Amino acid sequence: MRNGDFLRRFLSATARERYSSEPEEKRTQNDKMRGQSELGRMGYTTQQSQYHRRIILSKAIDELSLKKVTDTIVMNLKRSKTWSNPPVNAINIWENDLEWLKKEFWREEFPWPDYKRFGG
Repeated sequence: MRNGDFLRRFLSATARERYSSEPEEKRTQNDKMRGQSELGRMGYTTQQSQYHRRIILSKAIDELSLKKVTDTIVMNLKRSKTWSNPPVNAINIWENDLEWLKKEFWREEFPWPDYKRFGG
């Protein structure tokens, strides 16, 4: 049985497309965040200067909400702190950004997350 016959007989149309097309190019961790979160799509990345991150964070609060922005960063922190080789620089940047968000924008409208308790 040829490969094409196998694909047609046993796989759904979606699976056939997935297995018959060329594999996608691997994305970097930075690209993954941009693709997975609204904050990332707005341009937020730990690779930018503090100045640019804070501009993006301020805009994101207006468009998304402080809670959504905070939850997104905490999610990245939580996930990254559990890695066997955590991205220490990114973790420090996220923690500093959260402290800035808390100081500048938080008005006790929701419980502030205790992100320091996660691993690391």
